[in-house]
Amino acid sequence: MNATNRLKKLRAARGMSLVEIMIVLAIIGLMAGTVAFVAIPQLQKARVKEATNRALAIRGAVSKEQIDEPTSCFNAVELKAKKAIEGDINDPWGKPFKVVCEGDDVTVTSFGQDGKEGTEDDIVQPKPAAK
Repeated sequence: MNATNRLKKLRAARGMSLVEIMIVLAIIGLMAGTVAFVAIPQLQKARVKEATNRALAIRGAVSKEQIDEPTSCFNAVELKAKKAIEGDINDPWGKPFKVVCEGDDVTVTSFGQDGKEGTEDDIVQPKPAAK
């Protein structure tokens, strides 16, 4: 019985082997890679949705301000100064929105992740008519 207790103590004191540690690290790496593989596209979708929502908010604020001043076209900075809009006035990529007024029509554009105008990742509100 005494030898059995001594053997249990030796096994408990031994710890983990290098192979066991490497297996655990490999499993953690696989899990982290899987999470990154799933999360990164979702993050991009969330940024596009956030840009769309901010563009809609800016467009609505410009339209409201045009009721009082029909000949003016306000950008996001001016709307923020007038307290017509709250929150972040830049797109999720940190760039300012472009506001264009043509008569009663207001168009708000984010140049997307690449920051270049006229590329396919641009977010425009209202969406342009299909050609």
